[in-house]
Amino acid sequence: MVAGEVGPTRRACGLMSGGARMLMWSFLLPLVGTAASAPFILWIWSQIPYLMIYGGHGPLWTLGGAMAATDLISLAFAAASLALQWIGWSRLRDADRHRYGIGRTGLVLEVIGLILVIAVFIPISVAISAAGPQPWALGLAGAGAVALGGILELAGFIMVLVGLWRLDEDHGVGYIKASIATLIATMIVAVAGFAYWASRVAGTYMNPASGAFVPPPAAAPLAPLMDLMAVLLALDIAIYALLIVGLRRVSAVACARSQGPPPAQ
Repeated sequence: MVAGEVGPTRRACGLMSGGARMLMWSFLLPLVGTAASAPFILWIWSQIPYLMIYGGHGPLWTLGGAMAATDLISLAFAAASLALQWIGWSRLRDADRHRYGIGRTGLVLEVIGLILVIAVFIPISVAISAAGPQPWALGLAGAGAVALGGILELAGFIMVLVGLWRLDEDHGVGYIKASIATLIATMIVAVAGFAYWASRVAGTYMNPASGAFVPPPAAAPLAPLMDLMAVLLALDIAIYALLIVGLRRVSAVACARSQGPPPAQ
C-alpha cells in the first residue's frame, strides 16, 4: 500500500467502526424499550382472560391506558433507534458506498413505506367509516396504499439485511449472519405456530354442523398461544443479542484497523 493511501483507509475504517457502534446502540434501544414497557405488557397479558370472560376490567389501570403507555414508550424508543440507524448507515455509506450504501437506501424505503401506510391508510379508514356502506373507491385506495407501503417496507428490510450481512462478511466473525438466520427461523416458527393454533381453535370450538364458533368455558385457547408468544420473545431476544454482539465485534475490528499497524521497533 502506498503511503498516501493510508489516510483514506484509516478514515474509512474509523467510519465503519463508528457506524457499526451506532447500529449496535440502535438495536440495543428496542430491548431497553421492551424492559421499560414490560410492566404494562405483563399487566395487559394478565387481563386477557378477564377480557374474554368478564369484559377485561382491571383493578388498577384501564386496559386502554396500559396499551397507550406501551405504545408511547415503544414509539419513543423506536424514534431514537431510527435516528441512530440513520447515523450508522450514513457513516458506513461514507466509508464504502458500494458495499454499505444499500443499508441506508433500505432504511429510507422502510421509512417511506411506513409513512405511506400511516399518512394514507389511516385517513382513508376514517373516511370509509363515515362514508356509509360500500365505499369501493376509498377501499381500493386504502388497500393500494397498504400494499405499496408493505412492498416498500419489505424491500427496504431485505436491503438492510444485505447491508448487515456484508458488514459481517468484511469485519465480523459470524454473529450477524447467525442473527439473520435466527430471524428467518423465527418468521417460519411464527407463521407455522399461528397457523397450527388457529386450526386447533377452529377444530375444537367450531360447530361442524352450523359452522358457528362455540365460546370455550374459560380462556383455554390462550394457553398454547401464550407458549408460542414466549418462544417468539425468546427468539427475538436471541436475534438482538447476536446482532449487538456482532456489531460490537465489527466496531472493535474496524477500530483496530483504523489505528493502523503498530510502529516498527
